[in-house]
Amino acid sequence: MASKIKLITFDAFGTLFRPKNGKIEYFYSKEIAKFGIKLEESLIDKKFRESFRSIYKLYPNYGYDSKLSPKEWWTKVIEKTFIEAGVDKQNLSLILPTLSTNLYNKFTTSETYELYDDTVHVLNELHNNRKIKLGVISNLDERIENIFSSLNIRQYFNFILLSGKFGIEKPDARIFEKAIELGEINTTNKEERRKQILHVGDDKVRDYQGAKNVGISTLLIKRIEDTKSENTIYNNEKNQRDDIIHSLSEIFNYIG
Repeated sequence: MASKIKLITFDAFGTLFRPKNGKIEYFYSKEIAKFGIKLEESLIDKKFRESFRSIYKLYPNYGYDSKLSPKEWWTKVIEKTFIEAGVDKQNLSLILPTLSTNLYNKFTTSETYELYDDTVHVLNELHNNRKIKLGVISNLDERIENIFSSLNIRQYFNFILLSGKFGIEKPDARIFEKAIELGEINTTNKEERRKQILHVGDDKVRDYQGAKNVGISTLLIKRIEDTKSENTIYNNEKNQRDDIIHSLSEIFNYIG
């Protein structure tokens, strides 16, 4: 790995922060219970994942091309989740405006999200002590800005590039090229890019392969504690690949 890194970009969700207790379904269950409707968290979890994928297929990139606002897009996910979980559609329609607003706003703050234990230490060392430019490339909507402010890490980043605002998602090369531009790295030479730029993310295709395709160095982070991840990699696999890390602190082993 190159030692003269000038720019490090990060994925956001699953790399820098996660839902508190790792459970989105807990907050969904708690919120709808305020309307007298009790649902098992495991059922909500299953239906949320299915509904998210379904709505994403119909309206990619959080509805960017369909001219949906992020809130409108998430309202569709919330509605489908609870209908699929067995809530009567007519009854849900009466509470949906309040329910969706409450959930949308809730998932904008540190009330529902938390940083990984190593996030602040690593960002502070890179930004304040080593003076490396930092950026975010995320396939998420505009709430990331507020989430980062609530988690008190916004000040570490020179830029935040969101697919939901830019209109293009990882692993498309164009979003990585835009990040390189924002980071003021003025070279198209892949060898020079590998020396100067590092991307860190938790998705093998969107982050790892996407970054590789534009010629920048990349590390795939697979945290041991994220047992719900489909791509969790355990310690005994670490020795098989030198571009997999299990904590952000391992970045320092690669940048010198």
